[in-house]
Amino acid sequence: MTEFFVMQKYRRSGVGTWAAHRLFDMFPCDWKISQIRANTPARNFRHRVIGSYTGDEFKERFNSRKGNPSQYFSTLNTNRIKK
Repeated sequence: MTEFFVMQKYRRSGVGTWAAHRLFDMFPCDWKISQIRANTPARNFRHRVIGSYTGDEFKERFNSRKGNPSQYFSTLNTNRIKK
C-alpha cells in the first residue's frame, strides 16, 4: 500500500483508525509505516493509531538522508480480528 488518506469530512470520526486497525488485522506481518517529516498531522495520527493497536509497542526511526520518520511494529503475534 502506498497511500493512506481520509477525506477531511471524515477525519476525527474514527473511520481512519478503524480502517488502519482492520488492515493490521487482515495482514499480519512486520510493518513499516513512513511519512514525510514535515507532515506533522500524519505523524501524530500514526502514533495514535499504531500506539492504540500495539499498546505503544513500536519503534520510530528516521531516514538518515532525508530525515523522514518511519514507525516499525509487528502484528504477527496479535489476534485482534473483530467480526
